[in-house]
Amino acid sequence: ALPPTETGTPEPPPTLTPTPLPAVPDEFLQILLPGAASQVISPVAVSGLALAAPDQPVVVELVAEDGSMIAQALADVQAEAGQRGPFRADLRFTGGSQNARIQVSFLSARDGGLTHLASIPVSLLESGNPVLTAGQIRAENIYIELPAPGAVISGGQLTVSGIALPSFENTLVVQLLDAAGTVLATAPVIVTAPELGQPGPFSITLPYSLAAAQAGRVVVADISVGIPGILHLSSVEVTLQP
Repeated sequence: ALPPTETGTPEPPPTLTPTPLPAVPDEFLQILLPGAASQVISPVAVSGLALAAPDQPVVVELVAEDGSMIAQALADVQAEAGQRGPFRADLRFTGGSQNARIQVSFLSARDGGLTHLASIPVSLLESGNPVLTAGQIRAENIYIELPAPGAVISGGQLTVSGIALPSFENTLVVQLLDAAGTVLATAPVIVTAPELGQPGPFSITLPYSLAAAQAGRVVVADISVGIPGILHLSSVEVTLQP
């Protein structure tokens, strides 16, 4: 015979509390007008907020449906270095109506490489009345926690981690560049978001090989699966050692 069993209410399973994500700063480079999905005519006035850096204007670009560059302008950030301030530029374009992307970026004063890029999708109208939405100040799309800016990386291993909101299949691309901009290591990384359309953490360790100590850059990018190019890119400057 089976032994008698105790009766009573079974204990509920323990509740798993998700680990809260660390605070993410505001977007480093923010387009406020036009907002995403706006319908624009030429010239389109692009304005936003950015963190000012010495001698680093914002590169404002209009990218066509096939990935070609339609228009480009430079805009100074109206603020002291290290402070957030407004920028504005006018982009003129010709041609028929099509889908397009407005992107704003910073280039490195050290090597001319991309250090940050943000973008929005728009529709170009050949004529008619524009339909503008307004962008909202938001958290950084790709926030790199590790390595910290200025970190010294050595031992042939680099761990990159942070919080991100990717656009497609929760996938980003991580790269380590040397002082000349050569890619030393690259790999895709999955963002473990609680659900699609929500930010989540990412982490990956990249092996690298280096002959001599030098400046380097860690880049994390969200690559477009529609209009060719980059949707968002963040980076940190580091010192690389063998």
